[in-house]
Amino acid sequence: NISNPNPNLWTVTKLFQATYTSGSTTTRQPITTQPYVIKNPVGGFVVIFGTGSYVTDTDGVSTEIQSTYGIWDRGEINPATANSNTKATRLVKQVVTNIVDETAPTFDHLRIVSANPVDYEPAAGGSPGVYGWYFDFVMKRPTLTLQGNVNTDTEGNAPPAVQYPGERAIRRFVPRGSALLVTSVIPRDANTCLRSPPGSTFPIDALTGGNPKRAVLDLNNDGNVDSNDFVTVGGVQYAAGILFDTSDLNGQLVDPSLLLGTGDADGTFASAIT
Repeated sequence: NISNPNPNLWTVTKLFQATYTSGSTTTRQPITTQPYVIKNPVGGFVVIFGTGSYVTDTDGVSTEIQSTYGIWDRGEINPATANSNTKATRLVKQVVTNIVDETAPTFDHLRIVSANPVDYEPAAGGSPGVYGWYFDFVMKRPTLTLQGNVNTDTEGNAPPAVQYPGERAIRRFVPRGSALLVTSVIPRDANTCLRSPPGSTFPIDALTGGNPKRAVLDLNNDGNVDSNDFVTVGGVQYAAGILFDTSDLNGQLVDPSLLLGTGDADGTFASAIT
């Protein structure tokens, strides 16, 4: 809190500690990039951030699991989200899934996010409350395409292992109305200087971290972002994102950029550096 004109009266409060637990091992997750903050309609703010670092040499090959979070900041002196069990008890888990759509005209490796509701509610009467959402980058390579054929992709680890352990959302979030574009990078192979696929960019609903209510990317490449850009999986429509491979972009995915036009005309651009 730096609202007081006297710097000596500024204060800091721990809001949350990001961790990932596998079995009996819990690992702290670094937060190295600027959060994205939105107002919560029920009061306070939602602080959205991805974990992971891409600063040191070892960061480039790290396979530690990283996550993206949205944490409700109610401006409290002792926030419930500072408790160590917050991720397990106070946050709604969204699930990210890699899919392959053979009918897609441009990009066939796609990514969708579940639509679990996030009903923000403070702790009361023994209930831990609901204070936000998260998803872990633990997506597996699909064994079948949406059309039921064998997936011929051989990138990353084979299932049931995580396809790209160490994938992390360390790029800036790009707002698109009530949605955010999340951009991730994938660590390189520790045994070679050659890179893995660049990463992904996919939309989420900013308040829930789940499937947006509208399409965000022009997946069918017809010049319009509309209902024709939804992907149907299991009878449910999803606003999918793109998991780039080396034939799409050769190098590390960088921040997406927007080119604004007139009226409803604009564009989203993705690029990579080697």
